[in-house]
Amino acid sequence: MKDWVMIHKIKAMYDEGRGSSIKEIERALGVSRNTIRKYLRMDEQEVERTLSDRQRYKVLDEYRSYLKSLLSRYGDLKTPKVYRKLKAKVPELDVSERTLRRYLQQLRPLVASTQRRHYQPVIDDVPGVQCQVDGGELREVNIGGVQRTVYFLVFVLSYSRLMYVSLSPRPIDTTTFIHMHDAAFRYFGGIPEECVYDQTKLVVIKEEFREVALNHRFHQYASSVGLEVRVCAGYDPESKGKVEAGVKFVKGDCLYGDLYRDWSALADHVQTWLDEVANCRTHGTTGLVPRVHYDEQERCAMGPYLAAKLPAEQQTRKVDKTGLISYAANKYSVPMAYQQRTVQVTTADHELEPRHCYQYFEANGERVIARRTIEVLRHMCTIAVQWGLLKRNPIKGELRLKTPKPRQRYVTDEELVNSH
Repeated sequence: MKDWVMIHKIKAMYDEGRGSSIKEIERALGVSRNTIRKYLRMDEQEVERTLSDRQRYKVLDEYRSYLKSLLSRYGDLKTPKVYRKLKAKVPELDVSERTLRRYLQQLRPLVASTQRRHYQPVIDDVPGVQCQVDGGELREVNIGGVQRTVYFLVFVLSYSRLMYVSLSPRPIDTTTFIHMHDAAFRYFGGIPEECVYDQTKLVVIKEEFREVALNHRFHQYASSVGLEVRVCAGYDPESKGKVEAGVKFVKGDCLYGDLYRDWSALADHVQTWLDEVANCRTHGTTGLVPRVHYDEQERCAMGPYLAAKLPAEQQTRKVDKTGLISYAANKYSVPMAYQQRTVQVTTADHELEPRHCYQYFEANGERVIARRTIEVLRHMCTIAVQWGLLKRNPIKGELRLKTPKPRQRYVTDEELVNSH
């Protein structure tokens, strides 16, 4: 029907040469000049016969077998290259690249490409070897009456399909990523030989010719615990299909469709879901219960997890013009070279002990005015206890400095005579 309307418009505007020109019709209707000339040359019967025969002959039908052979051998061959190959074979062919593109769009679904992916066997029949890891996020989760985004990391053991999920209220950074691994290996009660990841910046900084540069902090952690890091090729989710399905499972079956009182309630819900649903169901692929399968076959094959020293939490702070940064409601000085610049702050759970004070005095020796230094340190530690930064004052009543032994002096005979 639309074609009939267009043809009538063309003929009415042209009016057998007495109306608009072909160029004016092209501008008004947005139809190519060749199409306008074609319809102007056709009478009503020929137009009706052409439009009624939708499977009419096409110029490219003569080369259909050649095009099919190209697409069957190279399924991803682009239209411009096909057009160049066809023009090299048939220089006199009068078709546009756009016409060829439309023809190939109809031809591609009919051609079975022989350029298939070569799959390799996956190590999922050996216990304790592989764990697949992937992250995800779910938006608009109702936590305490507020719509929030939940970020999570899913761990799936390839052999038993035992799963663990770790949550974060903020986008996952390297420190959180490492802590999530620590929690997962503690949940499993051991560590596999390798973990498989996609090319997230948390694992891979860059890739060039399949040579990957790993995130230094995460690689340092993995090396310290004896974990081999294996990275998939870019945009290749099939390489870790088990955890890809696990991410969908967590989103749809665990997080979506519930209300949570607070973040701790959400964490409790996920833990309960792991223990009572995810790891206690009969798995659709293995036909076994992951928890039972793990306890019977894989737990003994897992390596011991010797927890490494986890990296301290790192945050950024802006240094003011006086060389101070604000942290935990307190002011701390930094070198003056960092004035009005952004610095990274690392915190660690260290407690000041009396031995640290002794080490300070021993290192500084005679440069320390003992009594004055002790008084200053004692006062500082007293304030720190009041602010909750220290549990106790390590100097009060405990610090004892080593003093030199009394000097022995002998009186000479001359001194004795003179004294009389």
